[in-house]
Amino acid sequence: MQLGTCVVMSSAAIVLNGMIARLGMPDLARRRVYGVTGAVLAANALAHAAWLAGPTFPLKYWGATVASILLCFAVALVPAMVVAAILRALAKRAVKVAAPPSEAAPPAASLSRRAFVGAVTAAAPAAAASAGVVGFGTANDAPNTPRVRLEVDDLPRELEGFRVLHLSDLHLGIERRTRDVEALVETLQASGRVPDLVVLTGDVAEDPAELVPSMRALARLGARHGVIASLGNHEYFGDVRRTRRDYEKAGVPLLVSAGHTLRIGEARLHLAGLDDPRAMHGDHDPFFTRSMHHALNGAPQDAVHVVLSHRPEALETAAREKLDLVLSGHTHGGQIGFANKSAFEPIWPEKYLWGRYRRERTQLYTTSGFGHWFPFRFLCPTEAPLLELTARDRSSSPRSARRTTAERSRRGR
Repeated sequence: MQLGTCVVMSSAAIVLNGMIARLGMPDLARRRVYGVTGAVLAANALAHAAWLAGPTFPLKYWGATVASILLCFAVALVPAMVVAAILRALAKRAVKVAAPPSEAAPPAASLSRRAFVGAVTAAAPAAAASAGVVGFGTANDAPNTPRVRLEVDDLPRELEGFRVLHLSDLHLGIERRTRDVEALVETLQASGRVPDLVVLTGDVAEDPAELVPSMRALARLGARHGVIASLGNHEYFGDVRRTRRDYEKAGVPLLVSAGHTLRIGEARLHLAGLDDPRAMHGDHDPFFTRSMHHALNGAPQDAVHVVLSHRPEALETAAREKLDLVLSGHTHGGQIGFANKSAFEPIWPEKYLWGRYRRERTQLYTTSGFGHWFPFRFLCPTEAPLLELTARDRSSSPRSARRTTAERSRRGR
């Protein structure tokens, strides 16, 4: 990942320098821009050094944060400078067409034309910079708490309206703290929207000291079925053994390739907590298949099956098992959105970056995350979604008549 950001940053710098030369800027302005570009590259190199060599917390994460911020600006400026070059060429052509061909333009007219061309040229970079200011300025606003209705096939009547507070990617200790969790609890209690269950799907605390008090704050929310957690990749980046001990100390069940069944009236809700494969890339399906097999062991066949997976790619595995619901995070929604979906959705539709998805009977909700480890959000706010289960179809065969693939394989052994 570090190598990739270095390559992207260097490529962006080369393109930017080329575009600066094409824009025909005065020598003084060009030297200043080159100086700023050099300073940004030097800062990026130092940030990567901290990212690579620093201790797990906090230097490594601050290095990654600074490197990512600089990368965002560089990547945003590249298309902005391309647009600036195009606009400059069009503005010059427009001025040339508008100028009288047979007479020299007076000094005042020449000045106004240069100002017009300069203003048009600066429009795109200014817009990109403004978007960056907005993205960084609003990144740490209080998380949204949207109500999201999830239609589940053949949902038992006892689970109609069952509410789940889904938290992921809190990254406590970077930008968010325990006080932010406490503020969320107060907001939900004041609005009367106390959930029936709270689930956490990984990347909860970069600073281990934040985990126990945050879990105790969530316990004060008063969800009648408590708080249940699973792991993400950042728990493995830190001290996962301490994380396990802290969850136990806080009284929060941590499901690692393990399941937990809740009884709600005559209905049962089985939570299958997957482990995290740790690797950033590659085919994780075999890993998810093994982890899900363990998490479903002993699950009631007529239960509503909810998979807690830090990574949304587990949807494919859960769909083969004909499970009901997957709750995930990890992606942060790409941290840039458009029309309440990730702006990167058209590029990586298979990553399930933000929102609701469905594969046959299996539904996924990927949250954009409660926090982040670099403070930039543009039209993709942080969130703590309140998921509400509702029946999609009661006309098909009853849940008790179905078997998941895992159940059939266990019976066949």
